[in-house]
Amino acid sequence: NPLEYRRHGRVLREGLRAEQVDAVFAYNPKCIAHAPAAARAAGVKRVVAMVTGLGHGFMGTGLRARVVRWQKGWLYRRAFRDCDAVLVQNQLDLQELERCGAIDAGMRARLRMVAGSGVDLTEFPCVPVRDGAHFLMVARPLAEKGLPEYLEAARRAANRLPGATFPWLGPKRGPSPSGL
Repeated sequence: NPLEYRRHGRVLREGLRAEQVDAVFAYNPKCIAHAPAAARAAGVKRVVAMVTGLGHGFMGTGLRARVVRWQKGWLYRRAFRDCDAVLVQNQLDLQELERCGAIDAGMRARLRMVAGSGVDLTEFPCVPVRDGAHFLMVARPLAEKGLPEYLEAARRAANRLPGATFPWLGPKRGPSPSGL
């Protein structure tokens, strides 16, 4: 729904501006569709998207599948324009993004292949968290998006980091049966 799409973008933009976010890391299709443009409009300095998989929208061969693939390709192309970097985990996904026009020649310089979602702790060692650290989760209120785990991690960390904040930004309700 284009009206819902615009409303989500506005709410996200206002939230990012209010929280004075320095960087946005969008890593699933809906976050990638909304976050980069909202982040740029909110004045966020660094925006990175990570394609962890293309999902059902890029499967199938019928007319409906081709239309959905074109729409999603357009959304990715639009979102990637606002990204400083785009990380892709899968060579086949990269080829499909190129095939549907989501990645053009200008995007190539900002594109990086990564070997998964993990962090190499030898290259990026743990460092102490600074006092007053701010951890923001942007997600729909669904169990499968990790909201319960985020809240539990915030509860645990709050004991050791009394100056830290742990806000959550997302719609109040989701249409899913797993909505929280």
